[in-house]
Amino acid sequence: MERYIKISELAKKVGVSRQAIYRRLDKDLKRYVMTIDGVKKISVDAIDAIKQKEELSSTVTPEIKNVTVVTPSEAAKIENFEKIGVEVLSTVVRLNSKTDSKIDNAVTKITALIDTINTMQKKIDELNKKIEKKGKDKLSFFKRFFGKE
Repeated sequence: MERYIKISELAKKVGVSRQAIYRRLDKDLKRYVMTIDGVKKISVDAIDAIKQKEELSSTVTPEIKNVTVVTPSEAAKIENFEKIGVEVLSTVVRLNSKTDSKIDNAVTKITALIDTINTMQKKIDELNKKIEKKGKDKLSFFKRFFGKE
């Protein structure tokens, strides 16, 4: 049978704070936790898991590569370049917005012109029909009058 102890006891045994243990309860120590009589307790097997993780983290040394030291004047230049970059970007966005607006206006005008052309074409078609009808009427008059076309 597994043995369970209080969180504070485990913290003392491994030499860390209770808060450090509580932070890990929902992560790597979750499988060791059990509530007994309304009290959260943790298996003594968690001691090994904690010690293994500490050993791993103590053997891992972060490797730092390509570190560039920047002087205050260089930092000021970089900051200035960033400001210039932001200004250029905002100018491009503003100009792009104006261009988009001009394109929208042109599309609206072209659409109106197309509608006007379509309306005029309908009127032309109506007039052509009237002209055809009058021409047929004249032909039928000559046909009736002279008996020929």
